[in-house]
Amino acid sequence: MKSFNEFVAQAGAMGLRLRANTGESELHSSDADALFHTPLLALTMLLIAKTKRDGLLTNELATWTGAVLAVRFEHAPSLQWGAKWSLPLRSRCADALVFLENVGLVSVEHALRRTIKVSDSGNILIQRLARSGNEVGLLTRSLLRAYSRAQAKGLQLL
Repeated sequence: MKSFNEFVAQAGAMGLRLRANTGESELHSSDADALFHTPLLALTMLLIAKTKRDGLLTNELATWTGAVLAVRFEHAPSLQWGAKWSLPLRSRCADALVFLENVGLVSVEHALRRTIKVSDSGNILIQRLARSGNEVGLLTRSLLRAYSRAQAKGLQLL
């Protein structure tokens, strides 16, 4: 893999120009919005669904996901206002659930109580990530600890 300097030199030699946005990002208006990326939400939801004995109900999905992220990233000032109740989080959790379903890591029971269950491949992925020694493994383990703390505290209203 090339270093960043080699990449920039090669891009310059090819006449490519990159424009950097120096203003405020339009995508992320707060720290909380930056946390609502599909991969992070999907990983968090997968871990929560695995650790809940009876599975995770779809109507609890965004609330638990937001609670775990709020505990994990408790020092982010914008998460103190109750990100677990935000509408962007709920919308992005739905996108993350569709992603997890499409890749076969979870299944949703289409009964009266729509329960999310982790598939065998999802369980294998979680085990592999939790044992990993890299940053993703560290994130996975910290999210599991955050879930335990959020579960001990219980869900708080606003």
